[in-house]
Amino acid sequence: MRTAVVQLLLSCNRSDLNIDQVSNGADALRKLQSRHYDLMIADTVMPGISAAELMHAVRQDDKLKSLPVIMLLAVGANKKDVLDAVALGISGFVIKPFKPDQLQVQIKKVLGW
Repeated sequence: MRTAVVQLLLSCNRSDLNIDQVSNGADALRKLQSRHYDLMIADTVMPGISAAELMHAVRQDDKLKSLPVIMLLAVGANKKDVLDAVALGISGFVIKPFKPDQLQVQIKKVLGW
């Protein structure tokens, strides 16, 4: 999934786009705290800390609390799953499996492209 998301981002043809990827929530939090990011795309299914724990940590951090986050919701996500994600403070979401243009729409909306 990460490879597909990276390919989609690269296809946006933005010269100002820098992409970092990690394999778990703890590494994501460390990266986020180490430098400035304009957007985080996070999967609800990841090893280590849960997506909810990651979002709580991000929203509690003064430096990160306004960071836009697009959540990749699990296959079969229902209305409650969406509402739970919104309550965590996400900026947008797509439900897996998704078409590349669905994620691209969310990215453009969140970043104002």
